[in-house]
Amino acid sequence: MVADDLKDQLFKKLHQAVCYGLQLDEKTDESKTTAQAIFDKLTEFLDEGDVQLDKCKAMTTDGAAAMTGRVNGLVQKTQAVSPTCVATHCMIHREALAAKPIGSDKTEKNELELILEDVVKIVNAVKANTKKHRMFSKLCKDMDAEFSKLPYHRNGGDVFITISKVQGFEKKIEQWKRRAENANFSDFHEVQTFMRGSNWWVMENEEKSLQQVVTRLVVDHLTLLQSNFNKYFPEEEK
Repeated sequence: MVADDLKDQLFKKLHQAVCYGLQLDEKTDESKTTAQAIFDKLTEFLDEGDVQLDKCKAMTTDGAAAMTGRVNGLVQKTQAVSPTCVATHCMIHREALAAKPIGSDKTEKNELELILEDVVKIVNAVKANTKKHRMFSKLCKDMDAEFSKLPYHRNGGDVFITISKVQGFEKKIEQWKRRAENANFSDFHEVQTFMRGSNWWVMENEEKSLQQVVTRLVVDHLTLLQSNFNKYFPEEEK
């Protein structure tokens, strides 16, 4: 079988290698997965191919407690066999965590985040149903909208981000903030288009202008994103 052939090829390459690295993600369909259970499965697999665990010199995990627990985590169990093994937290998971709001309670999120959540729910509700999607596309065409199809929106990150790209993105956030603080939304096409096309500059029953409200929302959102990236990609790792 193809699976057996691929496994044999993998074992052959591991035997020839001086050392190897592992990428591991905690199983999500079992709520009681423990570090010991994962370690047992790992060693069982390696033993099947007569591969030595002490040749493992690098390990990337999703950062779950079972993986990185200080006392009995998988990383600690592996390092007990291979002391020089270096462990890192997967950058894809860190990027996903950084992109999420800090609080899970809606009262902790700003207005922009709440609006975006509603937009995501609407988009996915339309995309999940073929009839709704077809009707929505027809509506967009009848209204001469620029777009008639919707992309899926997800909370997780799909793009592998290297440290250099993270640094570049953080510089972009700082640049976006400086411009937004001066009500310059040239980096956000849709916001800029909305602001230019709006004729009501004073919010009803409010003293603040629309420009001030939008500026605050955008700057607050970028500040939160910047804070999260600093948290999950600390300076000492760059």
